[in-house]
Amino acid sequence: MMNKDSVSLQEQYKKIVEGQFGTGGRTVTKAQLVDVIKAAEASHKGTNFFSVTQVTKETTNKADSPVFTLPGLKNGKTYFAKVTRVNVLVGYDYQSRVNKQREREGKEGGFVAQASSYTPVPDSNVLVAKGEQLYVRYSPMQTSATIKPVYVKAENDNPTTATDFTVTSKQEVEKYKSARVKSGQYQGVDDSVEVRTISLDSIVSANIAGSAYTVSDLDPVRKAIFQAASREEPVAV
Repeated sequence: MMNKDSVSLQEQYKKIVEGQFGTGGRTVTKAQLVDVIKAAEASHKGTNFFSVTQVTKETTNKADSPVFTLPGLKNGKTYFAKVTRVNVLVGYDYQSRVNKQREREGKEGGFVAQASSYTPVPDSNVLVAKGEQLYVRYSPMQTSATIKPVYVKAENDNPTTATDFTVTSKQEVEKYKSARVKSGQYQGVDDSVEVRTISLDSIVSANIAGSAYTVSDLDPVRKAIFQAASREEPVAV
């Protein structure tokens, strides 16, 4: 029996492969999604709120499962992937947000952000680039209460279909992770301002300015991972 997370993901997957959408939903290519993001920014200057469903890599040490590659990343090799829906804050000024957080905690401002390794994209404060690869920069506000993260690993080398992947647990993934330094230590705050930069290729669907969009040209590997996440329950480890 599938849990409510798997059922919700399965419904989203059906939208991708069958074009089934609710009111206001539409399919877009990744190039069209860029236009949608820029149009939303132009209509509402400054901070915006999006909801994004994504397939991203989990950075770990060597694991006991086959390595696979997520296309579109400079280093897309991974042992695990994660499917999440998250509400995000975009278009904000990172340095200002950190300094406001310092002030809320009764500390002096003066935080200066390091120069970004990403290149700005014209007419956008949400999109950034490295070479020809586009990325979306956001601050996660809340992971969806209806869909919890689903972790997936490969069962076969060079996986390309859903049957090549199985759902695993967060506990198994954590076994292969190294301890990381929290952002708050660099920012001088107790409650850190998290910033994520994900490849545009990672986005399965998004809700932008009240309208739902599903990416039609999702790569086969991410599509297979998304399908695997939608049809199975995490196993206990």
